[in-house]
Amino acid sequence: MSINNVLSHILPPCCNLAAVPVQVLPEREKRFFASSMPDAVTAIVTAHHVLTEEEWTWYATPGSEERCDADDHLRGLCEAIRDQLEKQEYHAGERRERNNTSRKNSCQNLFNSRHEGYAR
Repeated sequence: MSINNVLSHILPPCCNLAAVPVQVLPEREKRFFASSMPDAVTAIVTAHHVLTEEEWTWYATPGSEERCDADDHLRGLCEAIRDQLEKQEYHAGERRERNNTSRKNSCQNLFNSRHEGYAR
């Protein structure tokens, strides 16, 4: 079963996703995957269609980076994707033997790549 089929039922109507083989990504993205998730063979690209100005209003909480509601929405989607892939026994970009903290950090690192210019 393809990743798109596995994930299609958890995707909210305001979002899109695509599964892209890492080997066809531009060199910059290939280097990102090689350094942070060397075993990954598929990149999952997410997008949220911003509908209101409030979704794009930036804020910062104490001890946190600047972000907006759209970021929070995609962070939640990233976690739902990871959880669904694990249910289907996909590796979700990491080895199974890693502990729960590493799993959470992997999702966080992938999301944070947006702030480093990989998904802007």
